[in-house]
Amino acid sequence: MNKQIEKVFSNGKAFIVFVTSGDPDLETTEEIVYALDKAGCSLLELGILFSDPTAEGPAI
Repeated sequence: MNKQIEKVFSNGKAFIVFVTSGDPDLETTEEIVYALDKAGCSLLELGILFSDPTAEGPAI
């Protein structure tokens, strides 16, 4: 595992957030990312919009 990720989980817990990039626009995404950082987000996953949701599989 990545050393930075191991460090995040050293307490046994992490605040992990998923954000869809560009929803509703890139400026808002940027504001959200900075707000999550200030709020103590441990890990942030930025998703990329995709035009075919069926490609995600049966979960969606």
